[in-house]
Amino acid sequence: MPASRTHPICKRDIHFDLTDVDLDRWHPGGFHTSHYFNVQSLLFPQGERFFIRSVRYFRDQITDPVLQDQIAGFIGQEAMHGREHDAYNEALARSGYDVAAVDRLLARSFDWTERLMSPKSKLAMTVALEHLTSIGAASALSDPRVFAVTQPKMARLWHWHAIEETEHKAVAFDVYREVAGTGLLAWLRRSAALLLVSASMQATVWIVLARVTFRKGQMLDLSGWMRLFGFLWIRPGVLRREIPRYFRFFMPGFHPWDIDNYADVESFQRAYGKDASWSAVVEPDRRMAS
Repeated sequence: MPASRTHPICKRDIHFDLTDVDLDRWHPGGFHTSHYFNVQSLLFPQGERFFIRSVRYFRDQITDPVLQDQIAGFIGQEAMHGREHDAYNEALARSGYDVAAVDRLLARSFDWTERLMSPKSKLAMTVALEHLTSIGAASALSDPRVFAVTQPKMARLWHWHAIEETEHKAVAFDVYREVAGTGLLAWLRRSAALLLVSASMQATVWIVLARVTFRKGQMLDLSGWMRLFGFLWIRPGVLRREIPRYFRFFMPGFHPWDIDNYADVESFQRAYGKDASWSAVVEPDRRMAS
């Protein structure tokens, strides 16, 4: 099967210096909302390396040259995400996070996944996790309230990640469709994977967030928790607005570009293209995909 879209997926070699950012309160939602995003950063490096390995395993089975180019772009972008979120997490460690403990836990979890699951099941997990990141990215790009009045460096980092997650959101899915097909078994496998990773990811985020707020003396700040609840479920209602997109995944004929938000990507590309470092786009590095 050919690639579902032919837009370029390029690696942007951008560095984010967070040394002067107040990581406790960079978001206007306050401490709890800031750390809701910070905790998610902890999950990305290990997850993105897992994505790369899962897709790379099937790379030699793909005959479509466009999809091959997109696989190279996918790997290049995910490698950059891992690098920049490692740097983000190092800044969190300096602010008091036990980053090493979380990273070890995630590494063990992915190690067990890779030992116990078949390559197609691991690819299905990647497809499911890419769906979660892509619908989160859609919220960040479509609703300016998500990062309104936010510390500019942090808004730029999360917008960059959201743009690239959107650009490559169908790559793992297209590879999965190529190697697993579109039949009942393929649908059941990817649907089960989404249920599994949704539960595990949410549990991890909230457990780590509770630990962080406890260590920083904010566990009993009910107003902070209410502001986070309002941000997620009321206004702008980030999670509430993601629910329809989430459940579309379970439709047998679903494809990620059924949610076609590429216009949002182009809009942000034009806005950030004025920034010289944002314009420094590096073409997909096929050496990274070998």
